[in-house]
Amino acid sequence: MDELFKITTNQLFAVGSLDCETQSSYLIRVRATDQGQLSYEKPFVITATNVNEAPSSVALIPDSIPENASLGTTIGTLITTDIDGDNVFRYEFVTGAGSDDNSLFNILGDELKTNSSFDFDVKKLYTVRVRAIDLGGLSVEQQLFVNITNVNDPPTASFSSSSCT
Repeated sequence: MDELFKITTNQLFAVGSLDCETQSSYLIRVRATDQGQLSYEKPFVITATNVNEAPSSVALIPDSIPENASLGTTIGTLITTDIDGDNVFRYEFVTGAGSDDNSLFNILGDELKTNSSFDFDVKKLYTVRVRAIDLGGLSVEQQLFVNITNVNDPPTASFSSSSCT
């Protein structure tokens, strides 16, 4: 078993990082031995303090919308992965790789909504770049894809008038 703590001279050190999400407290026993080989042992509880870790990814679920949906239609919910668990996130568009279509969408809370109407026959895939920011101010940026799905368009007919002579 790997040691988590070590004593050097008269100081106790953690060997590596302690992860509060995995284990928040550790019970150790310290023995002090004098020159005459007499010893004294005492148990200690070491408590790992939680620190805020940055979120690791952001996703859009679902990530598709039918063509010709009205303006303001919700495409999906932004879901952020963060080891800290029950965190609250703020979302915003950012420039960078994959931000080509940011202006065609808007974010309201944790929902991605349309700012435009989309036609499957013109373009099937749009990209946005979103930043998720946790309560501690740490963030992650991610390129997300929005798929436009085809719907059965009603047939159209055109008539031309011709005169017979």
